[in-house]
Amino acid sequence: MNIFIKLFMAAFSLLLLFPYRLTAAETIEWIIVDYPPIYINEGPDKGEGILNKITELAIKNLPEYQHKISVANINRTMLDFEQGKCVCTMGMIKTGEREKAAYFSTVPSILLSKNKIIVRKEDRRLFGDSDSVSLEKLMQDKSLRLGLTSNISHGKEADAIIDKYKSEANILYRKGTGVLEGLLQMLLMKRIDYLITLPWMTEYLLKPQEREQLSFLAIKECPEIIIYHSLCAKTEWGQNVIRKIDAFLLKERATPLYRSYMERWMPKDTLADFRLMYDTEFLKTKQ
Repeated sequence: MNIFIKLFMAAFSLLLLFPYRLTAAETIEWIIVDYPPIYINEGPDKGEGILNKITELAIKNLPEYQHKISVANINRTMLDFEQGKCVCTMGMIKTGEREKAAYFSTVPSILLSKNKIIVRKEDRRLFGDSDSVSLEKLMQDKSLRLGLTSNISHGKEADAIIDKYKSEANILYRKGTGVLEGLLQMLLMKRIDYLITLPWMTEYLLKPQEREQLSFLAIKECPEIIIYHSLCAKTEWGQNVIRKIDAFLLKERATPLYRSYMERWMPKDTLADFRLMYDTEFLKTKQ
């Protein structure tokens, strides 16, 4: 009798233990960062950012997993990847440093327009007469202060230039949450002289009278478009999940719904060019 009781208790214990391990292994923790309107994590538009909506769609397309959503800044996000946790995020710019800690999707997740240099109109003369400027030449000018966010990528070309001058005294870094909004306010308050971002993001973050004080300059060294990829931790688990995310992206990114998540936040006068790039470049890009 005692033997049967012991066997029953052992079996019962295994049943309790097994579901826990299965759930832990089959749960995707989706990391969303504070970078509106790409991610919008608070306020009246909470959850309506581009990658908030795409993450929501990915969850619906991966019913075999449990899902958890966590908000973190970019530094904490990369630490989770480096530690090999069961984490994924639906969009970042692919860099060599990030590829050390994560598997990136083969298929791009979102298309964004070209980054620009943002300056105060009243100081426009300091940046020359042209509508485009060299980022490298600007960073060599020690009288001009650039505001940056640590661990944010601006694309391969811009990152390579920034890396050369990142320790200079005229480069100011902002950390934590609300980083882009904070940098824009620093620019308006003359604590920095320029920053790098997507112009249409300022429409979401600034009041019209604040945006009217700014000018936008093309960056000579940068390409016309910015492409994000999805990524998961660089583990066997992450490799399996990223394959499924690739399949999801191939199925969904050509749909009007998927594209609408990006178009919602873009100025109407840019949509024709965006749609052309989406159809001719983004949908044909497989890596």
